[in-house]
Amino acid sequence: MRKVRNERLTAARLALAPGINTQQAVAEAISDLVHAATGKHPPIDADYISKLERGEITWPGADYRTAFRRHFGVSTDADLGFYSSRTSPAHPPTPSSELAVDDGALTRDLVPLASLASFGALQTRAGNILSGIRPDTTVPDRVGHDDVQHINQTTDLFEHWDFLVGGGLNRNAVIAQLQWTRQLHQTSSITPQVRRALQSAIARLGEVAGWMSFDAGDNATARRCWLFALDMAAEADDWPTRVNILMDMARQATYTNRPNDGLNLMRLANSAGDQLSATVQTAVHVVTARAHGALGHRTDCLRHIGQAETLFGHRDTAQDPPWIWYYTAAQLAGDCGHALFDLAMHGQCLDRAISLFDASSRLHGPEAARSHAFDLTKLATLQLLHGDLDEAATTIGPVLEAVPRIRSRRLTDDLRVLRNASTGRPGPQAELLRRRVGAILRTSA
Repeated sequence: MRKVRNERLTAARLALAPGINTQQAVAEAISDLVHAATGKHPPIDADYISKLERGEITWPGADYRTAFRRHFGVSTDADLGFYSSRTSPAHPPTPSSELAVDDGALTRDLVPLASLASFGALQTRAGNILSGIRPDTTVPDRVGHDDVQHINQTTDLFEHWDFLVGGGLNRNAVIAQLQWTRQLHQTSSITPQVRRALQSAIARLGEVAGWMSFDAGDNATARRCWLFALDMAAEADDWPTRVNILMDMARQATYTNRPNDGLNLMRLANSAGDQLSATVQTAVHVVTARAHGALGHRTDCLRHIGQAETLFGHRDTAQDPPWIWYYTAAQLAGDCGHALFDLAMHGQCLDRAISLFDASSRLHGPEAARSHAFDLTKLATLQLLHGDLDEAATTIGPVLEAVPRIRSRRLTDDLRVLRNASTGRPGPQAELLRRRVGAILRTSA
């Protein structure tokens, strides 16, 4: 049979962030995931990934396929171009432990079921007991300003969770809330004034749901949430929220190796004109700078960083929308460092990028644990590039301690970039650093 290249797998790999989109980097990530799930050390290397992409291997083992799906954030093997030539049963038998318990049996046999559950034996009778839950999706007949305020307060809570521990643990709750508010908007009786406020509230909730999905590595869900939220914000004529969503989309585009898309999205954001506060304009310039930096546009990157720093110095927080609360001096320094990171990895603006990450890591408070971890990881990577192995090892220490508390796919991606940067560095410090980071990646996979 003629071999057919696996274009889907190749495209998925190349869409990853620079530094983790090589065949060797993917091999190491898959190895970490398989090790975390099975305790085994699989013999996966760049050559194995190459064979998959060339179509020499079309159906990796089950543990491998699970790891590939998780790493690339897809739901099926076919999404990655994997297929088997063998025929499997279309309808495998259902294990007895998966037999459903209907509501009548749940009431009639409550005491026997409770007895089984009390001794940890429930799955012998009702392994999928949660599948019988039917979430209440009813919505009120009328919606008022108090209901909109409740949605905004819930979004505030979700957003603070995200900044503290990342999107991995809580995003499904946010997505469920977003789906419920969509039904609210479609079916409830709402005055025109309240409808506009509701649309803005839903747009902001959608922005947070998208950002948490992006942070968890689910880029497709993030895009769906953002497009829906963008449409809601447009109906409400809410330009600041529209710009916030477009900035998220541009950050994701740049992160997934599509910086030209990032620049085009920021051109849409600039349609807001003078409807934005100085703080929001600061963020717009930094996101634009980040796309230019990824493209190697040093002059444009530095120009937008300079404009951002000037605007931030003249901001009036009384004019800011509530969602920009996080944009502090620490955030600005970290964002400018991220904008310069790709240039610094190629030897440009290295000292300035290190200085910015050092400043941001010192300024971030405990409420921004994830941002603090990002900045320290990038700082350690640049210190490695600068040859400061001892400094890098010291810098990354707090991150390795914090990783178990932060569920962020982006953070583990950054740690893989750091580990790859240490490869080939001579000396025991570099080897120890590789081992420490590798151990954390295996336990957090």
